[in-house]
Amino acid sequence: MSEPGSRPLNWRPPLAHPLVLIMLVTLVVRGVGLARHTFGADINGQPMVLMPWVYFPATFDYHYGVIMAGAAVLLLAWQLAPRVRRGLVALGGLAAGLVMLLGQTDFLMLRLVGRRMSPEVLTTYGNTGSVTAEVWGPLRADLGHSLWALGLVALGWLLLWGIVRWSWRQNSTPQWSGLWWVALVGGAVYLWSVPFRYEVMRVTMRPPEVVWAQVWWGGEQNPVEADRSDRVAAVRGMLVAAEDVSWQDDAYPLVRALPSGGREGGQPDIIVLVVESLRGATVGFISGETPSPTPELDALARSDVAFPRFMANGFPSAEGFFALQTGLLPHPTKTATAAFTGHHFDALPERLKRLGYYCTALWGGNAVMDNQLAWAQQWYDEVDYEERANRWRFKRSRTDGETIDALIGHLARRDREHPAQPQFVYVATSGTHEPFTPGGAESKNGLANRDGALRYDATTMGDREANYRARLREFDDALKRLGTFLESRAKRDRTVLLICGDHSVLLNESVDLRMRTYPVDGFVWTGAVMHGATSLIGPARVADFPASQIDVMPTLLRLAGDEGVTAAMGQDLLARDDGMRRQAIAVREGGFRLDRRGGTLFVSAENPVDWTVTSDTLTESPESARKLFEAVWGWAWLLEQDQVWPRSDEREQRR
Repeated sequence: MSEPGSRPLNWRPPLAHPLVLIMLVTLVVRGVGLARHTFGADINGQPMVLMPWVYFPATFDYHYGVIMAGAAVLLLAWQLAPRVRRGLVALGGLAAGLVMLLGQTDFLMLRLVGRRMSPEVLTTYGNTGSVTAEVWGPLRADLGHSLWALGLVALGWLLLWGIVRWSWRQNSTPQWSGLWWVALVGGAVYLWSVPFRYEVMRVTMRPPEVVWAQVWWGGEQNPVEADRSDRVAAVRGMLVAAEDVSWQDDAYPLVRALPSGGREGGQPDIIVLVVESLRGATVGFISGETPSPTPELDALARSDVAFPRFMANGFPSAEGFFALQTGLLPHPTKTATAAFTGHHFDALPERLKRLGYYCTALWGGNAVMDNQLAWAQQWYDEVDYEERANRWRFKRSRTDGETIDALIGHLARRDREHPAQPQFVYVATSGTHEPFTPGGAESKNGLANRDGALRYDATTMGDREANYRARLREFDDALKRLGTFLESRAKRDRTVLLICGDHSVLLNESVDLRMRTYPVDGFVWTGAVMHGATSLIGPARVADFPASQIDVMPTLLRLAGDEGVTAAMGQDLLARDDGMRRQAIAVREGGFRLDRRGGTLFVSAENPVDWTVTSDTLTESPESARKLFEAVWGWAWLLEQDQVWPRSDEREQRR
């Protein structure tokens, strides 16, 4: 018998406590979703994880440890603040509902695009207030899995609502056990600690709640401890692929002098044609596939300059836009077009405008969604981004045939009205955007562009890869029409056309979950072709060296005769390759990539110890991985500090 006034220890688990029930439902929903995600397949039918039984236990521990820790905090508050218990139960139900939704959204994004659901995603894509085809298209293409995930969340919400309602109707106080609360805390601490015993895979193991918390608390910013001089040295030495660099400004350490000696013969018209989701692995002149899905592009590759190892510097589209316009690498965790709107950048169209060019930006799709439009309106003389038929937000995108027709229209109009003025046109297509379904072919519905109507085979409607090839053939048909127009112009010998991709897209590749947030080929390898007169770009050849989007700005500036200083990190694609250090770098939130002549080096964005190479001939080492890791994070620091390019008034004072 216990002493008067004392209370016996309660050894029974408080399973009837509403907060415990909320935790258990949340754990079940997360566990089922995580198991399906880990042991399932991606949208292409490839396994999400090559060794799921190795990966799953630690990931399970991490996710469960985080959820249990949150429940322990609410249970402690419930015990210490009895007057607000009903409110804490409601708060617990609401928080659990958000956790369920966040988890399933994170799994869906990893499955579809290999990207984590984070505040950065909302910052980048949540500024339009509209849900567009870019969002709904992939979800519709993966409808069965999407409905399953949303159904699981809906079931969890229904159970949470029932628990909260039942709790509010109870007249008695739920059971509380201090002993079991201590056990819950101990279990949460243990489970949370398990993944930290791993040196690899920790980025994809991380629960989305931790991803969000690290962004809010600044825990993921610049993991490299270094002073400014070390960061600058790392960036200059590893990321700027140029020889005999003449650095111009210590306050803005990327500013350097461009090589002298522009092309002779006056300023050419320049067209940069950026193909949505262009896959280097599918392009005919690279793959050697017969019959080729890109015969017109292949013909240009044979007659002009082909870059089979050209790649995007990041993923998705906004990163390609930023790299092509500024010659700068992406930030590891932030989308520059949305996160650094107060910064000033050395922009290609602004430079060309000062040389007398008329600059036009043309989109086939939604330029607002990731804030590309805001920058284009600052940099370009004219922006064409929306179909006139659209009345609310962006109801449809142009087909590639319609986009090419719009490009021809802009060129023809300027040729008539201002024939002597050089033109620069940036064109971003959208026809090869996910989900590549025949239903997206608006030209079939009698809208515009009869000549570029798609030739879909009905048997391909359920095959993503076949549909992608069909959409790519539509682009290639439109490219032929553009080539015919360019040959008819009076300035046909004074025009340069560069064709590349904004990024690539996974179709049938098997990529381990650990690498799905890395810039692997399926996300960044596009290939490129440059078309123009021999006097401008040299003889026909295959430039079989690593190249990327940041090389475009220095190349085009030299073609236009601009010999000023620049902050662009690339180098001239057309320069003689006499001992030049040719390289390509890509940056994603999960890892970084360095391509050199011998192969490819990948390094984790979180830990330089986690690195790998794709070729035995590439002479790389842990030291190279560490240098790349430090250089990319050093670059991120410079970008965050706005130490890339001075404002216009500051530039005037420095002259």
